[in-house]
Amino acid sequence: MNLFKWYFYSIIYLIKIRLTTSKKKWILSRTACLVNDSYKILNIKSDVVYNIQKGRVDFLNSYLNNTINRPKLILINFIERRDIKVLFLQQKYFHLPQYNKPSLFILDSYSELVDKQFEREDMLSGNFNSCFSDLAKKKSYGLKCNDLIPLNNLFETYLTFFKSFRTYSDCPILFVFFPSSLEKRNVYLERSKEIKMVIKKIETLFDNFHTIEIPEELVKHSKLDKNPYHFDEEVYRFLANEIKCKNILPF
Repeated sequence: MNLFKWYFYSIIYLIKIRLTTSKKKWILSRTACLVNDSYKILNIKSDVVYNIQKGRVDFLNSYLNNTINRPKLILINFIERRDIKVLFLQQKYFHLPQYNKPSLFILDSYSELVDKQFEREDMLSGNFNSCFSDLAKKKSYGLKCNDLIPLNNLFETYLTFFKSFRTYSDCPILFVFFPSSLEKRNVYLERSKEIKMVIKKIETLFDNFHTIEIPEELVKHSKLDKNPYHFDEEVYRFLANEIKCKNILPF
């Protein structure tokens, strides 16, 4: 799909988001496949969920504090897969309505766990979050990687974000920890541990803030692949039930 077609798709995407956020009750979601697949089990339709899947908390902070450096659409050419290009558009056009605010905010740990920040070396086209594996290798010349959020910045980055979000909305917040039982790379095991410790601290500082952890004994590989963050169906059923038991779903 060339750039012109992505301009056209952007219009369709913006209309869809406007329809979602104009509903009486809707969910703001910063979630990857773990939570997204659990929505299906809960019969939560996509038209009541506004997702910003790769919106790292530093990106969300920049939006809430009016310092956002939105990516220009031309950067979409650095991305290989069509589904990831759609996630790029989520970042480019992210917007929170000031009147009809979300009834619930659900986020998971995946973006701070694995997403890196990228920008062109000339730094004139904004930045976006993604993984190296999402990029078109033959087209990535001139793209600069600013890496993951440093571990020693996680607490302050999360805290700043949730403080800012609480000035925007007092809706329930639910944070879901991605299981790391199948992960073997030390960098991500360390990040998973640090994120959990930080969020557990954050949980004590804000009202109506909830967390969910998946028991390690439930965590098994998906039958479809060996990705350490794709799980057996039992994990999704467990998560769906835990979300339901929190009694914070708006519908």
